[in-house]
Amino acid sequence: MYLAEYLILNFIGALFSFLSLLDYINKLTGNYFYDQTVSQKRLRIVPPPFFTNTLPCTKFIFMSLKEQINTDIKNAMRAKEADKLAALRAVKAAIIVLETAEGSTGSLSEEEEVSLLSKLVKQRKDAAELYMGQDRKDLADPEVYQAGVISVYLPEQMSEEEVRNAVLAQIAKVGASGPSDMGKVMGPVMGQLKGKADGKMISTLVKEELNK
Repeated sequence: MYLAEYLILNFIGALFSFLSLLDYINKLTGNYFYDQTVSQKRLRIVPPPFFTNTLPCTKFIFMSLKEQINTDIKNAMRAKEADKLAALRAVKAAIIVLETAEGSTGSLSEEEEVSLLSKLVKQRKDAAELYMGQDRKDLADPEVYQAGVISVYLPEQMSEEEVRNAVLAQIAKVGASGPSDMGKVMGPVMGQLKGKADGKMISTLVKEELNK
């Protein structure tokens, strides 16, 4: 019995020693465990520094968007990734503007973060499309790249099939039967899928379904 308890305690001790080392490495490198369930925020494991006679609990700390952006800015600076750094600094600047705006609580809700990120991604995609129309791929490529960098912090994007199903569900809900019912479908679906799907894809699919 005592041998079994001894072996179990030694195993737990080794496990948390490993977690302590892992956390130390995380602090040095800025790498964090990734969690898809809470927007695009990062999850850091923080093991207890020592054992007591009770089983310790590992802490799970979610970083805010601003904290994660600050960490990623440092990493981009070290890696000398100019385009990525420009995108991250744009996000940080936009966050500060909203946090310091009149009536702000000083921090952003998850909904406000998603809205902000979606806006920044759209700006870059629109700019890239404009440049491509002017045959300026050299200017479009950085915009496309930065849109991709910022998109990482958004919730996981829905597939076309998932978006279409959401559109069909809204059409059935309001009894829409043609293009004249566009407003009854577009607004609610846009609100429902905000940050989770590209607006142009939603618009295209709504038009397709209402024109059948």
